[in-house]
Amino acid sequence: MTQREREVRQQRFQWPPAPLVEQALVRSADESATVTIAPPRGAREYVRDLWAHFERLVLAPTVMPAGQAMAQYEADAPGLYCERCGGTIGPFEQREFGCGACHDQRLRCERMVRLGAYEGELAQWVGVLKFQRVRPYGVELGRRLGAALREAGVLEGLPPGGLVVQAVPMSRRRRMGRGIEHAQVIAKAVGAALGAPVARGLWRAHRPSQLDVPAGQREANVRGTIGLRRNACFSGQRVVLVDDVRTTGATIEAAARGVLDMKRGARVAGPRGADSVWGAVVSVTPRD
Repeated sequence: MTQREREVRQQRFQWPPAPLVEQALVRSADESATVTIAPPRGAREYVRDLWAHFERLVLAPTVMPAGQAMAQYEADAPGLYCERCGGTIGPFEQREFGCGACHDQRLRCERMVRLGAYEGELAQWVGVLKFQRVRPYGVELGRRLGAALREAGVLEGLPPGGLVVQAVPMSRRRRMGRGIEHAQVIAKAVGAALGAPVARGLWRAHRPSQLDVPAGQREANVRGTIGLRRNACFSGQRVVLVDDVRTTGATIEAAARGVLDMKRGARVAGPRGADSVWGAVVSVTPRD
């Protein structure tokens, strides 16, 4: 077996699995070989890398690769949806303070960025991530959402370190039952695309799924269920809240109140609250 054949075989399968990121490359003195040296890893990193390899080798082949599936997809241009609520709008429907559906609503997110409407292929891709737990779909969606945020100007006027990405949290019970925290997968890819840290600054209490609650009761269903963790602080920062689907907006608004550290009944941000909040969702449910 030649040296080249051995290298190809090692690239095809490696045991134990090497870490996926932060690998140091060290060249030998004669520059003829490259050796990969992995940094020390704990048990958590080892299990994470092992699971990632399992997903790539076993789970991923059951669906089309995410990059291939989304190769021809183009995100909606900003003029196709409301910059305040993310809903689809027609020509000249955008107003100074939102669109006809949201201009009289009190929204905590000062800007909403989306990829598209929750229909067709985009809805299928969200389902593959959410219910089949194929993480590469969340990574690809998050990468594209990060690009849309950058184009929308989320980094403009901010000092270094002034942007933080935060996923809309899931309750511990729902996370264990579903087997994946899909919004967190998307948020990590958004953070990587923007070069911003991804925080876990919010807690969430368990309540019935929003899908099981009538639209008129969804705000009450999530009221008071999301808050700022005791050791978290977003003061002086702009926070991008990331979620997969926006329907009525009740969940992301509850998360925005948590990021702003707004107590029940309060109308102003608390001392540990963010300076501003942007919403970033993969898709928005079309209005009836």
